Amino acid sequence: MSEPQAGALIDRLRRANRRWKALTISAFILVLAVAGLAAFTGLQSRRDRAATEALQGEVEQARKAAEEARQDAAGAKRRTEQSLYAIQLQRAQQAWDEGARERKKP
Repeated sequence: MSEPQAGALIDRLRRANRRWKALTISAFILVLAVAGLAAFTGLQSRRDRAATEALQGEVEQARKAAEEARQDAAGAKRRTEQSLYAIQLQRAQQAWDEGARERKKP
């Protein structure tokens, strides 16, 4: 092999070596990026799951509070209706008594 051919071959090998190094570094960076993205996605998924569970607990508490408030309101309505009925009966009794007194007067 002549000196110029050997020099050209060495030059080609050096260029190929630089390309392979660049390709290897690029592949390594790509693998690191994918691994980092996978780790970040996993952590984000855990956070989202925890937040969802916390919100579900809050929703359940709100449902219970709403049901208790509904029951309290129904009880208050029932008591109010009973009081109104008692007042109406009392007034009717008073009117009856007044009517009876009016009839007894000469």
